Amino acid sequence: MKDLRIFFQRHRSTFLAAGIILGGAVVFWTLLLWPSTMKIARLQSEIAALKGRIAQLMPGTTDPSWVIEQKKGELSRLDNALPQQERISEILKTLSQRATEVGVMVVSIRPQPAQPYPSPESPLRIEGQTCLALPIQMQLESSYRTLGKYLESLTEHFPTVVTVDDLDIQRGEGKVSNLKVSLLITSYLFEAR
Repeated sequence: MKDLRIFFQRHRSTFLAAGIILGGAVVFWTLLLWPSTMKIARLQSEIAALKGRIAQLMPGTTDPSWVIEQKKGELSRLDNALPQQERISEILKTLSQRATEVGVMVVSIRPQPAQPYPSPESPLRIEGQTCLALPIQMQLESSYRTLGKYLESLTEHFPTVVTVDDLDIQRGEGKVSNLKVSLLITSYLFEAR
């Protein structure tokens, strides 16, 4: 026992240094390393859960053919919303038909030259095609109610993208409900290929 005490006294500084190193390692592990490993494990489980939710919401997203079909569908919807320049006559015909359907009389309809949108200097290009703005000046006769129905059909149910840019309403002659309407709308389309 005396030998053991002498041994500890001689190597006291060595044991003290080893104790400090061991204590420092425990403190390092407890304060720095362990919380980081726990955080990494928690984040990995969150990532796995999110991947599972994405797979439930969007089945087949890892299948490239599904993604291609999605993109084709988006392009088809865009192509219908922004028709080719050759379809201007269809747009004008649809504008007139919609007016007749709701009871608006078209006095005149005049398309203006199509211009690159938003400006000739920096046109918007989608899938390599230039987007054009086609201003259309219309003169109409209508009541307030039918004019409202017509404008609603243009902004909500029209097969292409259109905006109402200017609207001037004046009382017509004769009936109180008869109005003379000057309307400037813009239809957006792709430049002919």
